[in-house]
Amino acid sequence: MKILSLEAQNILRLKAVRIQPDGNVVIIGGENKQGKTSILESIRMACGGARALPAEPIHRGAKEGNIRLDLGDLIVEFVVDKKGGSVVVRNADGVKQAKPQAILDRLFAKVAFDPESFARAEPKKQVEILKALLGLDFSALDAERAKLYEQRTRVGSVRSDAEVRVSQFPSACVTAPDEEVSIAALVAENQAAVDHNLKNERVRSDFAHMTVSVSKSLMAVENAKQALALAEATLRNDRELLATVTQQAEEAKDIDRSAIAAKLASAEGVNQQVRAKRDRAAAVAKFTEKDREYATLTKQIEAIDENKREQLAAAKWPVPGLGFGDDGVTYNGLPFEQASQAEARIVSFSIGAALNPDLRVVLIDDGEKLDKASMKHLAQLAADKDMQVWIERVSDGDAGAVIIEDGEVKPTLSDEV
Repeated sequence: MKILSLEAQNILRLKAVRIQPDGNVVIIGGENKQGKTSILESIRMACGGARALPAEPIHRGAKEGNIRLDLGDLIVEFVVDKKGGSVVVRNADGVKQAKPQAILDRLFAKVAFDPESFARAEPKKQVEILKALLGLDFSALDAERAKLYEQRTRVGSVRSDAEVRVSQFPSACVTAPDEEVSIAALVAENQAAVDHNLKNERVRSDFAHMTVSVSKSLMAVENAKQALALAEATLRNDRELLATVTQQAEEAKDIDRSAIAAKLASAEGVNQQVRAKRDRAAAVAKFTEKDREYATLTKQIEAIDENKREQLAAAKWPVPGLGFGDDGVTYNGLPFEQASQAEARIVSFSIGAALNPDLRVVLIDDGEKLDKASMKHLAQLAADKDMQVWIERVSDGDAGAVIIEDGEVKPTLSDEV
């Protein structure tokens, strides 16, 4: 549907106008503050209803304003007074339709009315518009991805800490024994050796003493024959004791404490390596666990991304080369804001046309910013996309322009004749 005719009375700066557009491009010209913008606003008000009303929609001095849009299949009648606005929609046969605003809401799309608003929108808003157009809703996937990404970030931090912790251990601890050396046991073993050696020392001392005693006894025998009997008895007794002590002295073997001392000297170093080995094993286990968890989360994120890529590949894009990411819309692989004016206009019009396949109407404010080349490009786009473009611009020299003067359509030379 396109606008076959527009009638507006007492709307904004308009007193009474009736426009029957001809062709794909409708230029609304004239000087400033004559009512050019009011033409486009009256179309927006008729389609948008009460929510599209400006602060003072009624022409000053009037009690109410009226707008009538003939869209061919539908007739839209909008009445606004100081209490607000009301809309009536009739079909081509004049039958009044139920829920008129709902009908208009299905036709009306802000981007369709003003497709260049897409180019002016923030990157994230552009992505939302494209998703709505393509019927793509990634909110659940994006939320799940964000959750997994945050979780993976936390795991990655722990994983990195574990990796650093592993690298801090000396390489020597890898070959250390699995169990610590018991210093207490070595101390006890050393003390036992000391006690044993002291006992042997006493035996040797007894042996030396008894040897001296025997010598004295022999000397006493020689020197004191009179005490022979006693001396011989003493000698026999001493010899018996000597035999016993001699055997003990021969059997007494000292324990070499040097090996124990060496073990004691190296025990703490070995134990440090054992503890380091055990701590390193725990660090390696933690790193391995977090590395595996990190890989699992990465696969889940990649699966979500692949799901989104498949949906994007299956979508019906309004323009080849169009796409979007987390940061905004892309065109031919580059950010949309880097597109040329001509490219941005093509994309915006294509999106507007796709968003509103029924109401083929485009409204462009501040059209004086468009040079001749841009106007020609707009006309070609309007023809290619079968759109009706209404352009408001400060001008009275555009061929076929509808000139607004003091709230009314200025008669053309042919009209006056």
